[in-house]
Amino acid sequence: LHIYTSTVLSDLFLLELFDAIQNNFLSINEINGMFKIIPGLIGYLNKLEYWSMEDSGSWEENTARRTSSIGLVTSAYEKFITLYESNNEFKSKYDAIINAEQILKANANVDSIKDAITKSYVFIHDSLVNGGECVSYQSTDAKYRQADAALLDLIYPCELSQLKYEDYTNIYKIVVDNLSTDYGVKRYLDDSYQSANFWFNQNQTDIESQKTREKYYIKGSEASWFFNSWLAIADNVILNKFSSNMTQDDLLYFQDQIIVNMNKSLSQITSADYYEANGNKCDKEKLPESINVIVSDLGNWYYLPSPINPLNWSISSFGLAIQSLYEKIN
Repeated sequence: LHIYTSTVLSDLFLLELFDAIQNNFLSINEINGMFKIIPGLIGYLNKLEYWSMEDSGSWEENTARRTSSIGLVTSAYEKFITLYESNNEFKSKYDAIINAEQILKANANVDSIKDAITKSYVFIHDSLVNGGECVSYQSTDAKYRQADAALLDLIYPCELSQLKYEDYTNIYKIVVDNLSTDYGVKRYLDDSYQSANFWFNQNQTDIESQKTREKYYIKGSEASWFFNSWLAIADNVILNKFSSNMTQDDLLYFQDQIIVNMNKSLSQITSADYYEANGNKCDKEKLPESINVIVSDLGNWYYLPSPINPLNWSISSFGLAIQSLYEKIN
């Protein structure tokens, strides 16, 4: 069952569902048929003690205990508490469901959710102090990882309430200082997926293929993903939350970074006279998943858009970033 290996799907579902109800995009009546899914997922995650479990994370690869995954559940739970305490109709319906089933009453009650939030923040704070994403392992463990673009989830869409300005800027700098390139943002260091000549070698995505393609991996040739729009959104979140308490230098830095990240996003849009990284001709004005490296027999490096284009999340992220910039200009 895919949701067992990656809590990200259930996290994002709950997060966006609660947000939609809170902002009146959906009514309780409109989700009546699937309302039981809410306590079911919460009970499931709590029973598994998600704050200490491994999952395959945003990139759906090897399992590890991930700060970003635990942060996504925590954010969904925070939105739940806000909704539960402010919407009587939601509260009544939720209580009626969990009180009718003992297993839900034991694992999905409000006190258990608040306790899970507390335990999650202990892990998240410890992880950020110790460097990032998968840092509860020995540094020699293959699962150990500090810099990972998935950490941006903690800034957006999570906007975790118990993180301070120093935490937000620490997350941002972990990603930018270690993973930002001239062409985009690496997912993590030594990421073999869509790395150099990926489309001409082993171009599958399953776990066994991942082991095989690592044999072809060329150091430093990780794909540069279309995450600058995500960074621009993160810039805006940080400015909106903390600008009144920033130094002038920090304020100017994040204002400048919005422009820098938007320019990088624009530079990734494809042109009709380009080739894709698999050798096919490019369509113009597409937003690719990433920029890939081609290394020639002579050792020359060329940077070409991934053939995975256009991609819905690239388009959505770019649209949100433009909206953020428009709000800042106004």
